[in-house]
Amino acid sequence: MKKITTLALLLILLGSFNLSAQRLSSKKYLNNTFTAYNKELQLSPEKATKFKDILKRYNAKIATLVDAKKDNPQSFNKLVKLQDIEIFKLLDGPQFTIYKKEKAIIEPAKKYRR
Repeated sequence: MKKITTLALLLILLGSFNLSAQRLSSKKYLNNTFTAYNKELQLSPEKATKFKDILKRYNAKIATLVDAKKDNPQSFNKLVKLQDIEIFKLLDGPQFTIYKKEKAIIEPAKKYRR
């Protein structure tokens, strides 16, 4: 009985990894994420367009990495860090501080991995 329960939990866990990768690259997820950030950061139209492009590009790269089962922590962290650097260049100081705080709430899947 314990083996069946363990197997069921393992299958659910493996299925959730694939769903999270699909979710990251979905248009609905991107729009919801962007809307949440835009509400908190109060981006200008020009910055908003660039911000959404950055999210779209890196979410697609991270989803590809996860889908390819090459989701090692170094590659994942590198992509998340590169995204943060591009966003840092785009935003001013107070906006970036808000972004870092809100990122933990809005996108918990992009938390740095060990």
